[in-house]
Amino acid sequence: MGKDSGQKDITLRFIEVYKHLADVNPLYQNKSEFARQMNEHVQTLNAVLNGRRETSITFLNKLFHSFKVNPLYIFFGKGNMLLPESNEFEDDNEREIKRLATLVKGLEKDVENFRIVIAAKDETISAQKRENNTLTEQIKLLKQSVKVKQ
Repeated sequence: MGKDSGQKDITLRFIEVYKHLADVNPLYQNKSEFARQMNEHVQTLNAVLNGRRETSITFLNKLFHSFKVNPLYIFFGKGNMLLPESNEFEDDNEREIKRLATLVKGLEKDVENFRIVIAAKDETISAQKRENNTLTEQIKLLKQSVKVKQ
């Protein structure tokens, strides 16, 4: 019974959050719009709101990623219903984006350096081929010269 009671509490807190968000933003009074924003089927949203279905982890994950809903409030009834506008998750994401951008810039520089090295090696190979061809011609001339003397 404890697990079912806890799940019902989570679903009831979700319904509170939905009503609050619909009050704050009248656009979300339209369940289809709210479901679209959440990337969820409107039938699923209606079933939860009408008590025919409990919230699932996937459903709640979509809620957390679509709206600034506090997971602690949903799961435990603790803290504010909504997260502040700037939160640690966004800050972490911004740091990760900057880190990856720096990494990409470094890789782009590496690629450019490799292109320069490859071009230099290609030039060296071409010069060696020309030298090889010159030496091959000189060897042929020497062989012909030796044959003539014999």
